[in-house]
Amino acid sequence: MNSLTQVGRVLKQTWQLSYEPISVRFADTIPANISRKPDNSFYSDTACTALCRCLKQEKVLAIAPENNCQGVPPQPCAGANFFLKLGQVSKEKCCRVYVETEQVFKSKQICQKFLENIPTFSDSMKGKFIILSPLSQDTDTPQVVIFLTNAAQASKILGLSVCHNYQTPEIIPAVPTCVSLYLPLVS
Repeated sequence: MNSLTQVGRVLKQTWQLSYEPISVRFADTIPANISRKPDNSFYSDTACTALCRCLKQEKVLAIAPENNCQGVPPQPCAGANFFLKLGQVSKEKCCRVYVETEQVFKSKQICQKFLENIPTFSDSMKGKFIILSPLSQDTDTPQVVIFLTNAAQASKILGLSVCHNYQTPEIIPAVPTCVSLYLPLVS
């Protein structure tokens, strides 16, 4: 049993989490243990669906950039393509999605202001696969760990995170789920 397996199980039990923490890594290739459908094809999920499938079904999944060389279908969400720099999506198209389709913002002007103020995905990670796996199934050190919590559990985790080094978490309203893959509350 590797140390991440133990850590994942201990965290889930200690904090009474419904789901095991998720490991997020950015990689040039997909791991050998990537989950596939029964017909042996890759999953073709949006970033948020992949995160949910990883949590609920404990699958190891790759969120793929467009035109990758490993045959993994690119994720189809324009918002995730914009925020995670997985494909060519303009700010204008992203605004259309958030204003007209998803109705997150009342106007394009408000959406533009939001997009100007949200931290951006690092160019050094552009074009990489985003590997999601239950923490216990990861064989490498995660770059981000995601916990699905209720308010009381989140409060405990945030409290513990400042035990040795106080820092204020950055909470951004209306942030899409996919942004949690690169912008954790606490780092």
